[in-house]
Amino acid sequence: MKRKSKKMTVDHLIQEAKTYDVLKKVTFEDGLYAEVYTNFSIVRMDDALEDYSKFIAEYSQHHPIKERKMIDYINLHILLWFTTLADPEPYSYEEKVQLFEIILKSKYAETIFLALDPQDIQKVYQRMFKKLETLQELAQSNAEVRTQFLESLQSLDIENKDEIMNLLLKPHSEPTTSK
Repeated sequence: MKRKSKKMTVDHLIQEAKTYDVLKKVTFEDGLYAEVYTNFSIVRMDDALEDYSKFIAEYSQHHPIKERKMIDYINLHILLWFTTLADPEPYSYEEKVQLFEIILKSKYAETIFLALDPQDIQKVYQRMFKKLETLQELAQSNAEVRTQFLESLQSLDIENKDEIMNLLLKPHSEPTTSK
């Protein structure tokens, strides 16, 4: 049976937007509770990813970045932006590190994270990788952006920097000459 098409209106968009404000309560045995968003909005995902990228840029100025830490920090940003555990207000780098240490030590953090919809968490990761792909494509097609991208990568204190640069910029890597 074919479904009849219906013209989309602003009212439909308003109804959709309301789904992004729905919170689900996660109650613990001791009576405490936290709330998690049941549906992640694209705007909130982008805000979380921007916050994450700023944090990682600052973090890399103080510590070498390890892949495991990058995953931990994106998950902590997801907890920050998609739960009521803490406000995603603008924290200084030092305040955010302290907040994350408190969250990591908490017996509640994993339960709260597991209460989030795995498909929404996957959407955050997909969005992050899509943004990286877009940046990679832009860097490959635009020399100025490519130079800025390379300079940004060079300034980061991360493991396997050369491998990452080769992977991200492979199609336009400089030819090597052997003697």
